Amino acid sequence: MKLTLSREESVRMHPKRHPVTMRYTVACDATGRLTALRARMLRLRRLRQRRRQGVLERAAGHASGAYAVPNIDVEACAVYTNNPPSGACRGFGASEAQFAMEGALDLLAAKVGLTAGRCASSTPSACAGDQVCTGQLLEKSVGPSARSPSRTPIAPRARPAAP
Repeated sequence: MKLTLSREESVRMHPKRHPVTMRYTVACDATGRLTALRARMLRLRRLRQRRRQGVLERAAGHASGAYAVPNIDVEACAVYTNNPPSGACRGFGASEAQFAMEGALDLLAAKVGLTAGRCASSTPSACAGDQVCTGQLLEKSVGPSARSPSRTPIAPRARPAAP
């Protein structure tokens, strides 16, 4: 028997991403450069799921996204539930952590009065020779360097004049 699903049926029937609740606290200096990250992750997991801790390990290992953050505190826990099975969709936890980090940067930039989303411009990307939050030393190129002098500097957000 062959079954061909429509896009709508496929989305409805296939497993969804791994449920992970993430709480991020980030800090920056006066220039917008990230100085600290605290992440708490809680993954809801079925009792007999194939991928065990790998998804949560990847999420925790990628907690700082592509950024070199000098002070990082990450705690990741999993709890067993009777939820329906979940599935991976590229990244196995890393994409969820990237999304959370970028969202935290947007909120931080808005809070400190920088152009939204531009806080990342002051923080260098992790490069060869850097140590990531797991303690792993990056030995080879990890993509374009944010440390190049051609990066656009952060511009403070224009504040309205007081009435």
